[in-house]
Amino acid sequence: MGLFRICLLIITVIFYCRCEEPCCVEKVYRFWVENKSDRLINFLVSYNYPDTIIPDTYNKIKGVSSGSRSPYDSHEKWEKVFETLPADTLSIFIFNGDTMATNDWQTIRSGYKIAKRYDLSLGDLQQSDWTITYP
Repeated sequence: MGLFRICLLIITVIFYCRCEEPCCVEKVYRFWVENKSDRLINFLVSYNYPDTIIPDTYNKIKGVSSGSRSPYDSHEKWEKVFETLPADTLSIFIFNGDTMATNDWQTIRSGYKIAKRYDLSLGDLQQSDWTITYP
């Protein structure tokens, strides 16, 4: 029984040493969208810049209440994410909550009913301390 425990300990140490992060711990990289307006906003992130069409990914929209902030997470380092983009830029589309409540998604997309669009490089995100502030 003692030999089994020693072997198990050695195997655990070997696998642990090969991991960049501790095993079973998922690293999350994030930036924040902060809402300093007096109403609810929603945001959507697009990796398609220079194409600035609102992506048809309604299920990925996130809400941010007035006076609060909401994270946008990646499981890869942002440096790696930006290396895979068509350009070195992310687009963040901001929508008024009222617009989302009174219009269907296709109307919002086709009418480009956005409150604001941010086109940000990795440097922009780093310089803003990983926080996009609306307005």
